[in-house]
Amino acid sequence: MGFIRLLADRNSDLFRKYAMFSPVDHRVPRTYVALADCPPDFASRPEDYSSILFICRMVDWREDSNFALGQLAQSLGQAGEIDPETEGILAEYGVDTADFSPDVLQCLPQNLPWVIPSDELARRRDL
Repeated sequence: MGFIRLLADRNSDLFRKYAMFSPVDHRVPRTYVALADCPPDFASRPEDYSSILFICRMVDWREDSNFALGQLAQSLGQAGEIDPETEGILAEYGVDTADFSPDVLQCLPQNLPWVIPSDELARRRDL
């Protein structure tokens, strides 16, 4: 999860082909992303995307390059808002957010409303 920026050196060949993905987590390396993977108006209006969170997947890292090559996988939304930040964290850690299957739902108590039995509640520790 991170941000995309235009490359600083406007005269380089890379500037016409790539943007830079900068992860929020500084332990993760920055990544070149093809401008073709970026939103269509990114190159002409990069300031519109300065606070938009993206998910990028690394696809290659050549020995002769300081940066990996990546593909933008998803645009999450405005940084600082709860839903995009939460979605980014869940994606970063691989949390499956799909609905439960009918088989799993059948394992749940069918008599509603269900409450935790008092003897079970007494054994639990509130963290």
